[in-house]
Amino acid sequence: MTQQTIPDAQETMWTPQEWLTDIICRRVISEETYLALSDAMNFPLELSEGRLVVREMPTPLHQHVVSRLWLVIHNWAEEHHAGRAYFAPMPVRLWPRKFREPDVMFFKTENLNRVTEK
Repeated sequence: MTQQTIPDAQETMWTPQEWLTDIICRRVISEETYLALSDAMNFPLELSEGRLVVREMPTPLHQHVVSRLWLVIHNWAEEHHAGRAYFAPMPVRLWPRKFREPDVMFFKTENLNRVTEK
């Protein structure tokens, strides 16, 4: 999947994603603002060095592959009591000012304390 770029200023009909990209992605925002936007929007958002990244909506094929991958990891983790598998949308804080929203993620049992509601 590719990242959305800022639309050409001469375009007249922007999608909500393009509008959000143009208005917000040029600004540095806080982690709190990112989390609020992530909760409120119906498309994938990430935060990189304080700048919002608007990702494209996944295709049906992409979602099919993701669901199969999640199922394999989930079943293995359950069988081996090894941890938990999760799928997007679920922002993951990598370090300050860097959030990603991976399609599928796995947390080992000893790292489950890193999974929080926010």
